[in-house]
Amino acid sequence: MKFYTKRRTAPVVTVISLIDILTILLIFFIVTMKFPEDRASLKIDLPKSSGREGSAIVDNRLTIAVGPDTRVFVGEKEVPLDQLGTMLKGIRAETPAVKFELKADEKLPLGVLVGLWDAFNEAGVAIKDVPARILLQKGAAP
Repeated sequence: MKFYTKRRTAPVVTVISLIDILTILLIFFIVTMKFPEDRASLKIDLPKSSGREGSAIVDNRLTIAVGPDTRVFVGEKEVPLDQLGTMLKGIRAETPAVKFELKADEKLPLGVLVGLWDAFNEAGVAIKDVPARILLQKGAAP
């Protein structure tokens, strides 16, 4: 007895149509891909106000001045930035009603400004209660 066996044909995948689909997918992914931006090279221009006039009310405030060389002065005394918080805390302990004013140079690095805010927070002074004045003169010393 002879049984007839049907010979199986190998499945055929048309590669040409797959190449077209892969090419379209590749183009789609390249076009929609977001490349990471180098944030360190962004140039930030901070706004400046020229239309605001000073108020007529003058408070007696203790001035904390920071020059372009990042030296910190409390009144007339130079203080290292890492000791500013403890000094401000001591001043507030002596005279609780004391108010502070920050005078900073226009070219002051952001890291120093954050260090000043940390010192104010350490002393228990709210940042919103400390008016800041930006010294726009070139090389303005405190």
